[in-house]
Amino acid sequence: MTRRIRTGLAAITATALAALAAAPAARANTWDFSGIIEFCNPIACNIAGIGQGDELFGFLKANDDASGPNQTFGATDIFDYLILTGSVEVGADDSNIDGAKLTTDDADEIASGTISFSGTFDGGIFGLIDLFVTLDASTDTWSVSTPFLNLGVVATGTGTFTHEPDGDDRAAIEDNCILEANADQRDTDGDGFGNVCDADFSNDCNVNFADLGILKEAFFQPDTTDTDMDGDGNTNFTDLGTFKAHFFAPPGPSGIPNICTL
Repeated sequence: MTRRIRTGLAAITATALAALAAAPAARANTWDFSGIIEFCNPIACNIAGIGQGDELFGFLKANDDASGPNQTFGATDIFDYLILTGSVEVGADDSNIDGAKLTTDDADEIASGTISFSGTFDGGIFGLIDLFVTLDASTDTWSVSTPFLNLGVVATGTGTFTHEPDGDDRAAIEDNCILEANADQRDTDGDGFGNVCDADFSNDCNVNFADLGILKEAFFQPDTTDTDMDGDGNTNFTDLGTFKAHFFAPPGPSGIPNICTL
C-alpha cells in the first residue's frame, strides 16, 4: 500500500534529526545524494512549492553484507533513504521502493543502476497525488512523474551519489560534523555542531582568541564538557591540538540546523 510523502517541510526538523541520531547503529554503507531541478512542470511544481534551480539533498543506506566495492545490491538491501527539496520530503517512512539494482565501483561509489520509489503527495485542494521517482546512477539523472491530470513527467534533473566523506555512516544532512567522524554525534552545548569539530566555545560562529581563553580556563580542569573535543573526559593537549586545526575558521561544517544557520 502506498504511503504518504510528507510535505510542508522547508527544512529538516530538530525532532526528526534527534530520532535519526537515536536510531540503533547498523553496519552500513552510506551515500549522500545531491542534485538540482532542471525542468519543472509549472502546474505540478506550483502545487509542490518547488521550482527550477532548486537543490535536492538526500542519502541512501545499504547493509554492509550486501554492498561494498564492486558489488550489486537491490531493494531488500537498502534499509534507509531520504530525498528532499523545498517543501517535499520523500523517505523510507513514507514511500515504497518499487525496484532497485545498484552497482558500486572499486572505490565503493555507486557507479550504475537505478532505484525507483513511489508515494502520494498531499496536493491540498487537489487531494492526494501519486508520485513516482526514479534515480539513475548510470547517467546521474533523476525524474518524477505522476498520472495526475495526465501530466506524466513533472520534474527532471541531474544528481549524484557520493560516499559520505568521514566514514561514520552519517549522511551529510544528518551529520553535525560532516568531515570528521563522530558516530555518537556528541554535542554537549547543543549548538548543532558536534564537539569534535566545534572549537567555537563562545558560540559566535568563529574560532578565535576568545575561544582560546575559554580553553585555557578549562585546561586540566575536572568535569569540563564543551572544551573536551575528543570526548575522553578531559580538556588537555589533545583538545588543544584539535583546537589549533580549527583556529580562525567557523565551526563544523554541520549538515543539521545549527546556531550559525538558524
